[in-house]
Amino acid sequence: MNQLVPLVVALPLVCAALLAAVGRHVPRLVPDAVAIACAAAVTAMTLTLTVRAGDGTIVYWFGDWHPVQNGFA
Repeated sequence: MNQLVPLVVALPLVCAALLAAVGRHVPRLVPDAVAIACAAAVTAMTLTLTVRAGDGTIVYWFGDWHPVQNGFA
């Protein structure tokens, strides 16, 4: 379950980089299909996270960063 949280952020970034790299070298239909597939995948992952969260909150600390209490380490 927690693997979906970073994927929701990373997948659009990876797809955007891919499309920027090869977008001009492939027929117009390919980048459009990749963008739609990426958007559909992110939507599905977000809906899955929303349903599984229920009434709770999903917290994911990117880079294993955690808040510091009282402003001191």
